[in-house]
Amino acid sequence: MAPKPCIALLLSFTVVFAGLRCVNWNSRKPFLRVLYSIHVGMTRVQVDAIMGKYLKGTDWPVNPFAASWADLLTRRRCRARAQRSA
Repeated sequence: MAPKPCIALLLSFTVVFAGLRCVNWNSRKPFLRVLYSIHVGMTRVQVDAIMGKYLKGTDWPVNPFAASWADLLTRRRCRARAQRSA
């Protein structure tokens, strides 16, 4: 092959491969783009406005026998205080 067609072919493949990064093949890429637009210091209202169209939570039913995280943290703090004071 002559040098000019080789360069044109290489350039066209490079453009195609570079363009493939912009194609949304599934829902993961748009989600990650939106997720990465969230920055430290944003309020919850701002984050909810950005991520509002996505699912919140897991839609799994809550286990009625499981303690909440707040209860677990409170118990650990009380246990730690009791151990320190004893």
